[in-house]
Amino acid sequence: MKDEIDAFLETVNGDPRRIRTLIKFLVGFKIITDNEVDRLLLKPLDDQYNQSSPSRNREESLWGLSYLISQLGKEAAILYMEDIVPTILSALVDVNSDLQCNACQTLVLTVEVMRDDFIGAYFVPAFKCLCSIYEHPMDDVLQEHVCELDEFLKRIIFEIDHFRLDVEGFIQQFISHLNNPCPRARNFLLKWINFLWCDEMLHFLPEFLDGFFNMSIVPPLFPAEHDTTSTILFEESRYRIQRLLSRFRQTVTTKTNQYIFDVGKILSIVTRQLNHNYTRVEALNWMSMMINKYPCEVLRCPEFKICLDASLPEAHYLEGVRIASRGTDFKDARTHLYKALNHVKESTLAIAMLTIFLGEKELTDFFSSMLYTQPWEEVVTTWDSLRATSILVRTLEPNPHSTTLVFEMPGCAQMHKIESKCKDCYVYLCSKEFCSLFSSSV
Repeated sequence: MKDEIDAFLETVNGDPRRIRTLIKFLVGFKIITDNEVDRLLLKPLDDQYNQSSPSRNREESLWGLSYLISQLGKEAAILYMEDIVPTILSALVDVNSDLQCNACQTLVLTVEVMRDDFIGAYFVPAFKCLCSIYEHPMDDVLQEHVCELDEFLKRIIFEIDHFRLDVEGFIQQFISHLNNPCPRARNFLLKWINFLWCDEMLHFLPEFLDGFFNMSIVPPLFPAEHDTTSTILFEESRYRIQRLLSRFRQTVTTKTNQYIFDVGKILSIVTRQLNHNYTRVEALNWMSMMINKYPCEVLRCPEFKICLDASLPEAHYLEGVRIASRGTDFKDARTHLYKALNHVKESTLAIAMLTIFLGEKELTDFFSSMLYTQPWEEVVTTWDSLRATSILVRTLEPNPHSTTLVFEMPGCAQMHKIESKCKDCYVYLCSKEFCSLFSSSV
C-alpha cells in the first residue's frame, strides 16, 4: 500500500485538491498511522505552500492543512503542531490579503481543535502576527476575518481553565508595538491588556506606565483621508489608557506588600508627564500614591524635588515632617505643612504641634480646635499616622539636635495619658512624645 501511496503522491504533483482527497481517504479510513502523517501529508502541503508562487495554490495548501487538522483530531494534530502552525502564521502576515483571510480561517480551525495546547505554545507568536497585521491598513474583508480570529482567541482563552499568560512574552510584544502611530492598532493592544489583566503584570509596572503615557502623548500619524476615524479611535484609546492607569494604580494601592517596585524608576516616568496636558492629572495621582505608600523611598529619590515643585500636598507634608524632625527650623517646616492643610489631615495636628515648639499659644489653640472638629477616633488615627511617618523619617535622617518644648504644660496633662480625650492637653502630649522620638531628653 505504501508503494501505491508514494506513486500517487508523485502524480499529485502538488495539486492541493488531490492532496485533500488523499487526506480524507487515508485518515478517514485509518490506512496510515500517525507516524506516517508527516511524510505522506504534511511535507507535500508544506512544500506546496513554500514553493508555490501563485497565491491560489498557496491558499489551497492552507485549506489542505485545515482539512488535515479537522480529520486528525486533537491528539494527533498536537503531535504535528510544530509542523502545522508556523506555516499558518507565516501566511497570516503575508502581503496577499486573500491569503491572510484564509490563514485567519485556518487558524480559527486550528485553535478550535488544539485549544489550550495551542494557546499555551503559540498564543504569543499569534499575537505578534496580529500586531503586525494592524501595522498596515486593511480592507473590509481582511478586517472582518482578523476581528473574527481576535474574538475567537479571546473566547477560547476565556473557556480554558487554569489559563496562565506568558506575561513576559506578552510584555515584550506590547513594548515592541508601543510606538505604532495607528490608533486602530493601539486600541487592539489596549483591549488585549484589559482582557488579559492579571496581578502578575505588576512585575512590569514601569514598562506599562512608560508605554501608556507615551501612547497618550504621541499623536497618530494616519493617512489624511482617515482623519475623522483616526481621531475618534485615538480618543477611544486615551479613554482606555486612563482606565488602565487607574486600574494599575488601585491595584498597587491595595497590594503594596505583595510586590516590590522600583520607586525611583516609576517616579522618573511619571514626573516626565507633568508638562503634557493629557497626562498631567494622572501623573500627579501616581506621584501622590507613591508618596503615601513609599515615603522613605520617595525621599531618597531626586524626583522628590519635582514633587515639591508640582505643589503636591503629600510632598509638602512629608517635607514638613522631615524638617520638623531635624528640630532646627520649625518655621520652614510649618511653611510646607501649610501647603498640605485641608488636603492631608495629619497636617493640622502637625501644625498645632509646631506652634507649641514656637511658643505661639493662640495659634496652638486655633489649630487644636480645628483638629477637634473631627471625631475622636479620627484624631487618634491622625496622631498614629503622623507618628509612623516621623519614625520613618528618623530612620533616614538621624537627628543630632535636641527638640524641646517651650509651651507651658496644661494643668490637666499630669492627669491624662496620650489617649486622653481632653483637647487642652492632647496636642501637648503628642508634641511631648514627638520630642522623645528625636532627642534623648525633653
